[in-house]
Amino acid sequence: MARHGRAEPKNGRGYLLIVLACGFAGTVLMFGVAREHTTLDRVAASARAAYVVAPNPIEAVTAGLEPTASIAEPGAPSDRIRAILLAPREIRLLVGGREVRRLPLDREPDGLRAIVDAIGDRGWISELAPGEFELRAALVLDPGTELNVAPPATTNLRLVNLPGVFLGANSARLTLDQVQVRAVESDGLAAAESDGFRPFVTAMNGSVLVANRSMFSNLGWDWNGSYGVSWMSGSTGSSTNSTYEANFIGVYTDHSDGLRFSGDVFRLNQLYGLDPHSSSSRLTVANCIAVRNGVHGIILSDKVTDSSIRGCTVSDNGGNGIMLDQGSIGNTLVANVIRDNRGDGVVLSDAAANQVRDNRISGNRVGIHRYAGGTAGETVVTGNELDDNAMSWQGVEPDPSNQASSNGGQWDLRRAAAVLVGIVGVGAVWASVTWRLRRQHRPTRVVAAHVRRHSTRVTW
Repeated sequence: MARHGRAEPKNGRGYLLIVLACGFAGTVLMFGVAREHTTLDRVAASARAAYVVAPNPIEAVTAGLEPTASIAEPGAPSDRIRAILLAPREIRLLVGGREVRRLPLDREPDGLRAIVDAIGDRGWISELAPGEFELRAALVLDPGTELNVAPPATTNLRLVNLPGVFLGANSARLTLDQVQVRAVESDGLAAAESDGFRPFVTAMNGSVLVANRSMFSNLGWDWNGSYGVSWMSGSTGSSTNSTYEANFIGVYTDHSDGLRFSGDVFRLNQLYGLDPHSSSSRLTVANCIAVRNGVHGIILSDKVTDSSIRGCTVSDNGGNGIMLDQGSIGNTLVANVIRDNRGDGVVLSDAAANQVRDNRISGNRVGIHRYAGGTAGETVVTGNELDDNAMSWQGVEPDPSNQASSNGGQWDLRRAAAVLVGIVGVGAVWASVTWRLRRQHRPTRVVAAHVRRHSTRVTW
């Protein structure tokens, strides 16, 4: 006997549809709710003038050249460029590169007051009040000279914002202990960049510059060796518990070896806080603070090697927190707090074989960002804590000792668990309701089928 009506769908097909629907909804929710999504804004690069090959500041001032003189266009010597050249047994005064006075000394000056007394002309250097000095010409320590600037004889040194004014050491030793060094206008207000230049402090040609509990502010401009406070061309020394504030660059180094920075503060500088550069090596930066600088807090750039940054706080900078680039290798970043920088926390750009260990990195764009050059295996990234960054890391493969939480692009385990429990619960309820509905309709369908199978057609 032929069967009448359609065959009933198998019960398992309905449950399969439930599983597929719940799986699809769970996947969407996992990526939409349980994973952090953040748009990474590009950090604007600092706008700087093109590099110009120029004589170093000491060469320029002793030749009487304007601060902006270059090798290609040196210009003529200018009488407004004046320099005090301090030697162990004499002082020479230069105007426009010409010697205008030579002053013999009985012994090496033991401080700024001896220089003031020897020159006797307020147009060069003067003592405005006990312990407060004003410099209106370049003061350069000639080779072999030692000068200590410290209390009670000196507490403040003002560098007046005139062309060619700076404090420099040329194969000499300069110690600044518990002194405020700042660039000012003629009226005593903080110096602004005027016609490009601004006074600065520099140690060159194997000098030793030691700064202890001192403050350096409003110094420098964007010109070779004129950035703020600089150790250059083989110079070394140390800085301890000193502050570098509102300079063009807080501190700059070039071909320097063995420098030590301990407990220093680099803040509110126009470009970088601390900028070891150009083949500087074996630097130690410990327990320092680099905060609210215009671009990077600390940057090791152009073959800076075998140096360490340890126990520092680097925060709220306009660019990256700590950056290593251009072949800077063999360096160690350990136990630093790097947070709330507008750019990335740690950047390794063309910088291999470095170690990034046991740092706390939070609130940055990317916590640890490595790109351009080197191999991941050459860089050790271990024991770091990364949280609340827009992305935890990029371009690195950290080992399991690194802990990442609440970063963009990461899974939120609590949300993921909630989504999973919710989907399983919905699926279970859905399956239960379906099963009950099928149970309720099953007797009717069975009776109807039985009647169809056993009834006969009656014809009258």
